[in-house]
Amino acid sequence: MAGLIIIFGLTKTSPWQWALSPLTQVGQARQLGQAGLAETDAQKSELKSLNFNQLIVVLPGQKVVIKLHTLGKLSDKQKRQAAGFSIEDELGAPLESCHIALDANSNRLAVVAHHVMEDTIDALGKHGLRADIICADYDSFSAAGSFSYEDRIVQRTGNGLGFAVDINLADTVLDGGQNLPPPIDGAGFLQKINTAIQGGHSPINLRQGIFAKRSKMGVDKFKRSLVLVVCIAAVFIGANVFQGFNTLRKTQDLQAQMGEIYTQIFPDKPVPKKPVLDVIRAQTEMKTANKQAFIRLSALLMASAQKIAGVEVASLRYDASRQQLNLSIRYSGFDDVEALKQAVAANGGLFTESGTRQTGSGLNGDAILRLGQ
Repeated sequence: MAGLIIIFGLTKTSPWQWALSPLTQVGQARQLGQAGLAETDAQKSELKSLNFNQLIVVLPGQKVVIKLHTLGKLSDKQKRQAAGFSIEDELGAPLESCHIALDANSNRLAVVAHHVMEDTIDALGKHGLRADIICADYDSFSAAGSFSYEDRIVQRTGNGLGFAVDINLADTVLDGGQNLPPPIDGAGFLQKINTAIQGGHSPINLRQGIFAKRSKMGVDKFKRSLVLVVCIAAVFIGANVFQGFNTLRKTQDLQAQMGEIYTQIFPDKPVPKKPVLDVIRAQTEMKTANKQAFIRLSALLMASAQKIAGVEVASLRYDASRQQLNLSIRYSGFDDVEALKQAVAANGGLFTESGTRQTGSGLNGDAILRLGQ
């Protein structure tokens, strides 16, 4: 199996340069295999039939800003919280409309507008594709240098920073009398990316947080239930975990997340204005025991957790074979664990704690929720 690399253009209708990486070995260099230019919708849709196990999408660098993340000896969580405020003055858009991603060591941060991520994911979903990695063009290769590609100058420096700028703005980035960097075609750019990846280079993956790739679980007959699971979880998290955050930001993030989930499960359908209601209506057509059990468990969980102010449901997963919810929960204190257990019992359920531990982010625990006899 190989990886599929796609280089996006500046507009939604731009052709995609693509290549499989790698398929052949030539000397010590792993060369690209099959490659091409997908110009039409049909050609873009054909890419899903290629034999690959990872999809890397490269965005024009004009849409992504990467900065050093110099915030002292903070935890990863604290760095993420402080990231937005450390570069807010440099953003060309309101902070609440931007998505922030960190590299593996939290040394660099990348900023991209929400609509850029949404448009990218939607464009791929339209053709049955789901990216594993989305990155900036100047972060897709590892060696310092600059070149001209299509209508932009792409440059990367030794400290992992860089930029891309339209060629007609070259005077703003070049010294007086300096020539344009040497041009490179799509095949050359793809080979440069391939060489970096095969050498162990890891660009900042913009698929983090609300834009993280989510796996498809189960078989087709449970797809609608899966959407309902995640959407109810998203609504529940939005109502509990993010209390105190800006309401507009919470709403936008939640809508983007639910839209992406809907597109992943139903790639051939447009996202409705209210995906949760659309899925619930679809669920009424499924008269199965699993559906009934899940809806009852979800209602039981929401009714019980809302009674304890310090409880936040971080994530949940429905186990259809056991008809139970596997939960990850944050508590404000150990008393909340027993309080939640009693609340579940009062509502006719069975709450089984499977490990509660104190971490740097608070008190976290795993639990199993079942229906009572």
